[in-house]
Amino acid sequence: MKASLRGLVIVRFPICRLPQFLLMPLKYFQYPIHPNAMEPDSICSGESILLEANSSGNQLIWKDEIGEVVFVGEDFQTPPIYEDVIYQVFAFNGECESEVGDEINIIVNELDVPIVIGRDTICEGANAVLEVTNVLANEQIHWYADALTINLLHVGSLFTTPALSDYTVYYVKKVRQGCESDITEVYVVVEELEPPVVTNLNISVCEGESTILTATGSGTLHWYANGALLGVGNSIEYAPTASGSTITVEAHFDNCVSEPTIVNVSVDELPPMPKIDSISEICEGETLTITYNNPNDSYQHFWDTPNVDYNSGTSLTISPVDATYTGIYQLTVTDLNGCENSSQEIFIEVLSLPSIGSQDTIFTYEGEQIQLQASGGVTYQWLPEDYLSNSGIANPLFTPPYLAFPEAEYYQYNVTVNDGACENMAATSIIVHPKEEIIVYDVITPNGDGHNDEWFISFPSNEETYRIYIFDRHNQLIFQYEGNDYNSNRWNGRARGGKIVPNAAYFYKIELEAPNAICPSCSGMITVLSKSNN
Repeated sequence: MKASLRGLVIVRFPICRLPQFLLMPLKYFQYPIHPNAMEPDSICSGESILLEANSSGNQLIWKDEIGEVVFVGEDFQTPPIYEDVIYQVFAFNGECESEVGDEINIIVNELDVPIVIGRDTICEGANAVLEVTNVLANEQIHWYADALTINLLHVGSLFTTPALSDYTVYYVKKVRQGCESDITEVYVVVEELEPPVVTNLNISVCEGESTILTATGSGTLHWYANGALLGVGNSIEYAPTASGSTITVEAHFDNCVSEPTIVNVSVDELPPMPKIDSISEICEGETLTITYNNPNDSYQHFWDTPNVDYNSGTSLTISPVDATYTGIYQLTVTDLNGCENSSQEIFIEVLSLPSIGSQDTIFTYEGEQIQLQASGGVTYQWLPEDYLSNSGIANPLFTPPYLAFPEAEYYQYNVTVNDGACENMAATSIIVHPKEEIIVYDVITPNGDGHNDEWFISFPSNEETYRIYIFDRHNQLIFQYEGNDYNSNRWNGRARGGKIVPNAAYFYKIELEAPNAICPSCSGMITVLSKSNN
């Protein structure tokens, strides 16, 4: 009958170092003595290290920080290490592993990359000064001319490059206890400043004026005259001295200065200042002419007037002028270099003409006086002077002559009025109509002066035939006429023999054909006044 295992408790113990009362008659296994590892020096980042330990004849088991076996053997060559790490080593005697392992702390000697400051842009031929700022006490700074770090140029945190004429790259790294940092590349830019470019190197300026100097180039442009700074910028305003100037312009960048560019500024003399012939007043309607001294036909002439500006020749002519031309006049002369000079300003007043008054056409009858009208003047002159009481006054009397023909006659008088500055002229028209009755002159002066030399009778236009008789004081007939011809009915003051009668009163008589004709003066006396009786 088999024994029953129900209710049997199985106790399991570690294989190694079991209690002796349970090991009998079992074989006894001993833990191996834990190994002693050699503490390594710090390593450089990325290096591999050989770890060694005293095994006392036992096999060694190498584990990482989390207890994973990484190697079994005497000497452990680690993989590349980039940060601090802990390894453990245990002894194994074939049956048991040592209870305690030995820890190996591996410190990675990690170097940060150099941080470089300094002037990385320099002028051509200058030195760049470079400096590493994050240097620890036990670190060295190595400067190289190549990326393979073969050609060592300098050791130290501060590096002054040789004089450079072109773009250059330097390589710098840290070295500490045999370890090296990553490389930092340093770029040095060499700035080659070209002289500024000036389009016009020879500039002419009119006397007393300024000019704008303009240039292009790198950096900041500095302008100088005789070593004195005029201004900074691509363009400046400059007024040269009377004799002209030599200007230099340089490009500045940081401490770099280019070769100068030279600009010559010359000064053109102004044309002679024109002097306008003096004139202050002119009458309205007249022609204004202004000239100036020493005219030059090759110059341009601009006349500034109160009304219209003129680009004309050496003189200005405006015809006729009116009130709108009262004001300031000035002449600007421009020579062939474009330089201008202006005359003095003169004031010219256009004076209004005297107001004569209305001069309408006047109607009158023969033998009836009328008074002519003018005003606004200091002096007056009426022309022609015929039949006027006084041609030199404002209001002369006009006495129309008896008409030689029974038709209206037209007279025109021009009056010139002068107010002391200006003259004005107007025309007055007079129409003299014949009266519808016989008109007889009572005085003649047959002296041959063309005035009142003949005696005639003005008949109405409807009178067809009449007879005229003239008698001397002895009742002797000395002139007679019959008909209606106005060219033949005139008496020239001579007797029938052709001699001028003596100064005296003579009797005349008129007979008409029409029986009912009105003749208020059909008989009467006529007086002859003559200086000569020849």
